[in-house]
Amino acid sequence: MKPLFFLSVLCPLAWAQFSINYVDDSNFGFFDPQEVSPVGGNMGTTLGEQRRLALEHAVRLWERHLEPEGPVVIQARFSDDLSIFTLATANFGAFFINFEGAPDPNLAYPASLANHIAQRDLSGEEDEIIITFNANHASFYLGLDLKPEGEDDFQTTAIHEIAHGLGFRAGVSADGSFEFGDRPTVFDAQLHSLIFGKNYSELTVLERQTASRAPGLTIWQGRSTQLGSRSQISAGQTAIKIGLEEDGETTQTFFALPANIGPALPVEGIRGRVILVDDGTVPTADACQTPFVNASELAGNIALIDRGTCTFVSKIAAATEAGAIAVIIANNVPSGPAAVGGAGLSPTIPSVGVDQATGLILRNLDSSTLVTLGVEKEAGTLDGRPYLWTPANFNEGSSLSHWDEGASPNLLMEPTSGSLPGQFDLTLTVLRDLGWTVKNIPFPNTDYAQWEALNVNTVVGREEDADRDGFTNFAEYAGGSDPENPNSQPTHPRLLRDGTLFLTRTNQATDLTFELQRSTTLNEDFIDFPSPIEVQEIIGEQRLDIILLGPLSGREFFRDLATEEAP
Repeated sequence: MKPLFFLSVLCPLAWAQFSINYVDDSNFGFFDPQEVSPVGGNMGTTLGEQRRLALEHAVRLWERHLEPEGPVVIQARFSDDLSIFTLATANFGAFFINFEGAPDPNLAYPASLANHIAQRDLSGEEDEIIITFNANHASFYLGLDLKPEGEDDFQTTAIHEIAHGLGFRAGVSADGSFEFGDRPTVFDAQLHSLIFGKNYSELTVLERQTASRAPGLTIWQGRSTQLGSRSQISAGQTAIKIGLEEDGETTQTFFALPANIGPALPVEGIRGRVILVDDGTVPTADACQTPFVNASELAGNIALIDRGTCTFVSKIAAATEAGAIAVIIANNVPSGPAAVGGAGLSPTIPSVGVDQATGLILRNLDSSTLVTLGVEKEAGTLDGRPYLWTPANFNEGSSLSHWDEGASPNLLMEPTSGSLPGQFDLTLTVLRDLGWTVKNIPFPNTDYAQWEALNVNTVVGREEDADRDGFTNFAEYAGGSDPENPNSQPTHPRLLRDGTLFLTRTNQATDLTFELQRSTTLNEDFIDFPSPIEVQEIIGEQRLDIILLGPLSGREFFRDLATEEAP
């Protein structure tokens, strides 16, 4: 379809960055003639006009961060057929496999990203992104000031849905198959299952079906997001790691789902032998009859119990009575880890759930094998890799296509976003991981290796000088300058007569520390000069630190040293 509205027509590229194709009928949706009053800087005089202005403003916010090198046409409409719980939906207008320039010929790329990579229009008359908003949702805030005051912000909803259309969307169906040409998408290739220890693109159909229904056990592998998550996620739910120990060394590890009842695991973990419960009545391992036949063996150890027949609370209570120090509940069907929960008297010992396959391994352990239940997930991530939303009941188009709801603070791409209006957070690093050219990321999201891969196209290496301007690649990294442009150079510290010191540094690095050093004569050694930063300004991918030294008594020399540490 040909776009009815073009945005940002004046652009140095061959394409407008984004354009919008409104397809609603007259007197409906984006053309609703209902008269309204201005709100939050939106001066539209009809409901339809205010909706258009809000969407166009959301697109302009995206243009601050993306530089598409191919067309991105957003087909936008309202519909009264969506569920009352759905604000909007988004999909790809098309996808492309093995096109010229595709980084991986075996992956499916959404049309907008494929156009960007190919730097041409692969879609023809098809629009790249299709977004449908809920016409029955009456409480959209249409102001442009990102201050919804309790209402759902239309701009933030639009930003969320555009992100889906740009590629933040899994291509896994409920049955575990891939919906786009039976190929994994570039997004799917970054999903990693902790149950199977493999990426989704490497799993079988049945394995994907299981992995996509295991809450808290799928993570995002992308390096840029892994680095960026440290500054964007401060807390989250805990995942559990089960380690099998023989001769003092861990030989195998499995992941478990923490129970939502009873106490959490202690920080130091719990260590003991795993004992399969025997309650004397078939099925003997469901812990539904007491006393247990092997109660004496359970004392001081970890009870392994099968799901089924009676409640989780009663199972854990019976194991506690027998003297167990923790409980592992194994699923009795191949559908992911047992989700341990329920009502009643809260258990007094920790418990976790595992999938059926892990349960079979644990029940056949040698009696000398020690097992450790330990907390493995820090700050809502696993080694900086955020968790995806994988509810036990697969939600078509939503499972795997959002962040886990346990992250704190909330993120834009959670299934029901409670993030700050207009916030982009890790959405930007995910798009970078997918292959988009992303700019103006306001938080640290790279280390030297990642930066070099993204910015140095000729002579690589920390001590090399790709653009021959006298500054090494590493110096350009620390200073936030362009290593391939001799006219872009790190800025030296600048000192004014009144004692104001200006330091220009990168705003993107997760692995750098800076040391300010001082000397009164260049003939003397420089010594560390700790001084608090009074003012900090962010300018693109650089930050300007301003230090107020006060009146100077004589000649002063300063240098700013960057040291690299493991992120």
